Amino acid sequence: MIRICLTFGWLGFAAALASAAEPADNEILKLLVAAQETNRAGFDRGSQTAEIHTLWDGQQTDFTVDMTWAEAGTYWKYAMAQQDGDNRTRLNCEMIETAKEIIFYWPDVKHVQKVRDDMLGYPEQLEIRPDQAWFRIEGLAEWSALFDPEKARAGGVVVKTARDGDLVTVTHEYPSGETLRVFASLGASGNVTEYEGRPGPKSTIWRAGKYEWSPLGDGRSYLKKYDYRRSLTNNKAHPERTYSLMITSFDPTPRIPGDRFALSSLRIPKDALIEEISAAGTRRYRLGKEVSVSDERLHELGRKLKEKGFAAEKH
Repeated sequence: MIRICLTFGWLGFAAALASAAEPADNEILKLLVAAQETNRAGFDRGSQTAEIHTLWDGQQTDFTVDMTWAEAGTYWKYAMAQQDGDNRTRLNCEMIETAKEIIFYWPDVKHVQKVRDDMLGYPEQLEIRPDQAWFRIEGLAEWSALFDPEKARAGGVVVKTARDGDLVTVTHEYPSGETLRVFASLGASGNVTEYEGRPGPKSTIWRAGKYEWSPLGDGRSYLKKYDYRRSLTNNKAHPERTYSLMITSFDPTPRIPGDRFALSSLRIPKDALIEEISAAGTRRYRLGKEVSVSDERLHELGRKLKEKGFAAEKH
């Protein structure tokens, strides 16, 4: 097993690796990228059950999620509990995302939203597909892109490398003083196991994260756990953000019903209120019967969902 530790400046994700890297260093990095991309390609479909716990700006949110994904789309069934001071919120929801639309269904209130044209989104805590969470740093840049020597040669980054047996250390420092240290293991399919980003004199973001991976027995590894912490070092109004994702079960080859990513799979009752939202406007109906815009129950539910960040306007 080769264990790799990289430390590089945080000023920009895309300029993660240095222009000064030696050819031998580049070969190790290319091997790491190839292992990650091979592993990632094996998870274009699957199902998982997960627990997610976040504390963001004093707001505690907990999810239990069942998710299934394939080329045709992604399905979530989740329960959410949120605590913000003395205010508590609980929601149960089923959600389907395809290339054309996102469908939200809240069974407790018999309310459906069919959203097109990127009009509404969902909380980033629910972005836990492999392409969303497993192989990215905090849902942002892909690790394989950050490790790619060709993509990272811009930015004037200073690179220092050292190796001690299986441990390879690559240090990247920006002129601003920002650094990031990343550990990755080829024994875990090239995946990242730990990182820490430290701000420079003119920057403010500190972050640290850890991943745990489980082997599938075929050379691939799937994510078991991912925790990270992030804080703005000079902003007391935004305390430390913590995130924890625990995948409690995973199936790489699930049997997926043919209508799993269609509205018909949600078994919506006949009296459910349905909203169709697109750039062209909003239509509301129950079984073909149009509903007045003045429907108070609809407006109240919409207001609450937007306050909590669910089915809220995208920015």
